[in-house]
Amino acid sequence: MMDYNAPNALARIFRIDAEAGTGTPQLALLAGLTAAAVAGAYVLVERRDV
Repeated sequence: MMDYNAPNALARIFRIDAEAGTGTPQLALLAGLTAAAVAGAYVLVERRDV
């Protein structure tokens, strides 16, 4: 199961070292993706004229 979870799959796609065992690169990748999604949502909310 560990080979097919989302953080490991993303690490393979972006060629981040998944063999380190700590999970820090995967965590950083997910934190970056989350920050980008939150920033995009904020920009979209600020653009709306409600």
